[in-house]
Amino acid sequence: REMGALALSVALDPDAHRSQHPLASFAALGPKAEDLTAQHDLRDPFGRRSPLGRALELDADVLLLGVDQTRNAAFYLAQCLAGVPSI
Repeated sequence: REMGALALSVALDPDAHRSQHPLASFAALGPKAEDLTAQHDLRDPFGRRSPLGRALELDADVLLLGVDQTRNAAFYLAQCLAGVPSI
């Protein structure tokens, strides 16, 4: 409910692929969607073994529409890569 209209529409799209993480799942559309969401490590919800980490490997871009940086999940990946402990 706090994801925004675009993220919600992707998550509800019947063609979307969704990762299986119980608390931090990601949904994706497009030719790489299945690869991005296929294996979402339960111990690494936002790190290299997450859809965000795989998106980084693919040199993906982040697009924010109608929201500010407080909704940018890519910051969690940055924290993981920098070794910042989670709270």
